[in-house]
Amino acid sequence: MKCIDNELIQKYIDGEVSCREAEYIQSHIKTCNKCACRIEAQRAFAGELKKHIGFSAVQVVDIPEFVRPPVRKRRISVKMKYSIYAASVACILALFFFIIPKKSNEEDLRLIYFFEGGFDANKPVSQQEVMLLIIDSGDRIIECN
Repeated sequence: MKCIDNELIQKYIDGEVSCREAEYIQSHIKTCNKCACRIEAQRAFAGELKKHIGFSAVQVVDIPEFVRPPVRKRRISVKMKYSIYAASVACILALFFFIIPKKSNEEDLRLIYFFEGGFDANKPVSQQEVMLLIIDSGDRIIECN
């Protein structure tokens, strides 16, 4: 059998092992004197330590229950309520006047240009023959060049 590690020995002394681990430890210390001596030495050391710090293994510590203090509801003053209402109205008005686009009385215009007879790469752009069309929202041609 493999010897017991120190962590498992301490859990065994403190009574924190499962039934299966306790059976394993008890069967192991019947055959291994080294582990039995380690357990007894650790048990003696823990007893001395508890005696020096004034804590016995039988003593039960009573921890008081945590009591939450009562919660006070905050009352909002009338001035604060009116301020909140005014800020809300201001945000809604800003939405309507600044964010939502206004309808314009001007017509939507489109500019279309194309090169008559194709684009001649041997001429500069200023010497190319260009046709410009300005088209309004009713698809009527306003100006030609």
